[in-house]
Amino acid sequence: MRATAKGRTRSAGTIWAAIFTALLALALAAPARAQTFSVGDLEGSWQVFQLATPPGVLTGADVRSYRGEVSFDATGTVTGIGSLTDDARNAYTVSGSLAVSVGGVVNGTLLLTADEPTTPSGTLVIREARLLASRFTMVGAATVLDQVGLFTFVKRDDAQTFTLADDVAGDWDYHELTPSNDAVNGGDAAWVNGSITFHGESPCTEADLDRSDGSVRSRRTDGTFG
Repeated sequence: MRATAKGRTRSAGTIWAAIFTALLALALAAPARAQTFSVGDLEGSWQVFQLATPPGVLTGADVRSYRGEVSFDATGTVTGIGSLTDDARNAYTVSGSLAVSVGGVVNGTLLLTADEPTTPSGTLVIREARLLASRFTMVGAATVLDQVGLFTFVKRDDAQTFTLADDVAGDWDYHELTPSNDAVNGGDAAWVNGSITFHGESPCTEADLDRSDGSVRSRRTDGTFG
């Protein structure tokens, strides 16, 4: 799982000045009207990623990941596309529904029906997840097939357009969490952390990345990363 946030390196003085300015602006600003949410905010197609572990003692091999796409109608009911696949390539058809409070709290149960009769079916149970203010992201914890983990739902919007030069090029923080990494203790769960640079319309990237055991995954001096 990768989560990135674009940013630039700044001095400590600059950062504290920016924080002070932001706090001062908040103190002087008029109170903002509270945002309200509804189940209709779920309408559309969402890309899903879930990372889950068993509730007891575990090894890296016990960590499961799920990804896929789910569509909701204006009532929060799964409609049209609804499918997930785990890292072992087991596929599930998704049904069920979610509810959203006026404060953006998401609850509900999605049914996961295995496509193969020899694969166990189950549920993905969401309790007090959050729909972010943009209404394009849901984050929280869920129990999926009796494992507990973290998930993200990101809404697709085909009307939005992006380009490498305008929206991706530049320096980004890089965080990766994987259920199994062959380079760490023969396949243990691991994270990778560092920074990555995308170069405009070119597919070329450079990165300084380290694994959780201290070993190096990539250095900019080594050339292109990918």
